[in-house]
Amino acid sequence: MSLEVQPGEIVGMLGPNGSGKSTLLNVLSGFYRPDEGTVTLEGRELVGRRPEAIRRAGVGRTFQNLRLFEELDLVENVLIGLHPKYAGGGGLRGLAALVGTRGARRLEREARVRAREALEQVGLGGLAHERARNLSYGLRKRLELARVLVGETRLLLLDEPMAGLGAAEIEELLDLLRLRVRDTGIGILLVEHHLELVLAFSDRVVVLDAGEKICEGSPDVVARDARVAEAYVGVAP
Repeated sequence: MSLEVQPGEIVGMLGPNGSGKSTLLNVLSGFYRPDEGTVTLEGRELVGRRPEAIRRAGVGRTFQNLRLFEELDLVENVLIGLHPKYAGGGGLRGLAALVGTRGARRLEREARVRAREALEQVGLGGLAHERARNLSYGLRKRLELARVLVGETRLLLLDEPMAGLGAAEIEELLDLLRLRVRDTGIGILLVEHHLELVLAFSDRVVVLDAGEKICEGSPDVVARDARVAEAYVGVAP
């Protein structure tokens, strides 16, 4: 498997169940360690780093199943996305280690400003103090995205972000990703089952089958590829 995502590029990844899409995301985000090969972000090797270190390096990920804190408000949910930054290197062990100090208060103010900016980025700024449990499913998806974006993300891994959304919610989320995420220079790797959606949204498309890349190219090229049709419907066009 060989794959590149450029800054500001949307790469769609397709493939039937069991083709290796989620496994690849787990390798890129540090949950699985590859047997061989390299994973680099802007020239920095990521293989061997823990998931939280890869997060600090700039790789953000959403998951198929939402993982929100229902009783916390939106700002508090997004603040959790900054934990790897404040609990990481440089001798800083999180805000809790500095409770009551001037430094802690400064860091907390900085973190809350960044959380609010992330909520604005996904169109949730007006709901900053709403509890997560009160949001619709589509808005919960946006909240999860804000929690990822708050951490100085350079590569965004989206694991079936459209699952469970209606047509209008899908269009709103796609517009948000185009206009408020990609335009900031973040590279996006989008994993989805929906063939037509990925072809319409992506700059470039990669197709996996049985753990191997069988096609890569522009959406037009992929749409005409006989191997892709066979992988999806069992017959060549």
